[in-house]
Amino acid sequence: TYGMFGNSDGANDCFFARFPNTTIPQGATISSVKLTFQAAFTSTGTVCNANVYFNDVDNATAPTTYTEANDKAVTAAISWNSVVGWTANSDYDSPSIVSILQAIVNRPGWASGQAMMVLVKNNSSSLDARRHPKTYEASTTLCARLVVTYTT
Repeated sequence: TYGMFGNSDGANDCFFARFPNTTIPQGATISSVKLTFQAAFTSTGTVCNANVYFNDVDNATAPTTYTEANDKAVTAAISWNSVVGWTANSDYDSPSIVSILQAIVNRPGWASGQAMMVLVKNNSSSLDARRHPKTYEASTTLCARLVVTYTT
């Protein structure tokens, strides 16, 4: 199973990854965030541009439809332009997303143990330029991974 972000046949694709039971204390200072995706298969369409966001809520719930995912309230965007071509079963890191994760843990209603959700949306990719991350349904260990370093 795979997700997709970029431009698929002229459609804007949105990928999400939800991280339940995230144990970062409210107000912690985020020093680094590594968001890693593993490619489900090779995809090399040129000029794949995306924006990375967090769902701008205290406790993220998983969407059940594409429209619901695309309509989620989001933080400021982090641009991920000219995403390199992906080779199947290889790992790829997003750009730094420290600032938008910091915005989530600074929310007055954020508490350790709540869920966070990352959304990756198309941002003017060329036709058929898309990337296919593995999903949790495909692999509980090779799906999107979020590694955070913080101090309290």
